[in-house]
Amino acid sequence: LFPANPNLKINVGLGMMLGLFLGMLAALLREQLDDSVKHANEIETQYHLPLLGLIPFTKPDKGRNEPVALLAHREPRSTFAESYRSMRTALQFGTADGAPQRFMVTSCGKGEGKTTTALALAINFAQLGQKVLLIDADMRKGWVHKLLNVSNSIGLTNFLLKQNTIEEVIQTTKVPSLHFLPSGKLPSSSLGVLNSAQMREFVRQARERYDF
Repeated sequence: LFPANPNLKINVGLGMMLGLFLGMLAALLREQLDDSVKHANEIETQYHLPLLGLIPFTKPDKGRNEPVALLAHREPRSTFAESYRSMRTALQFGTADGAPQRFMVTSCGKGEGKTTTALALAINFAQLGQKVLLIDADMRKGWVHKLLNVSNSIGLTNFLLKQNTIEEVIQTTKVPSLHFLPSGKLPSSSLGVLNSAQMREFVRQARERYDF
């Protein structure tokens, strides 16, 4: 811009170099301070935990007005269904005795895919011809019954409070071999109800009736 002043050119060049250096330094510091997981294999490396599978982000079909998890039943050849079949296979080969009979699906926060994963996995095991019982044990905001379009008038809490038998609280679904137990109406105090002797009795009876 100012060819008559060579010193100004040098100053501009030094400023650009200094700015570039500071930008690279800031990027390196940001990279060092960022402890988020960016690749799937980092989970096994950093946390020494087995990776069961990768589930692609899938939007629900607005035209059909049904939950994403039911794609595992309606479209068994979809990428979504295939990803959960891979997870099922990983569980089957996870131990020397095959897949565990009981699973608990949970996470640290809401909206992270607990319900979708539980339902899609239950469908996948039912597709093997196994008798599967899906239990909604969310004592605060159980809503799996809405995804399956069944009643929540009675459910797990009714059995735990000894109001109904196990046969009376379990419902069938449109997925062959898959039965469902909704959470039921929430008691006035749900504290400790899942850790009660009646809950252990329920698990005992369920294990005698179902494969998973």
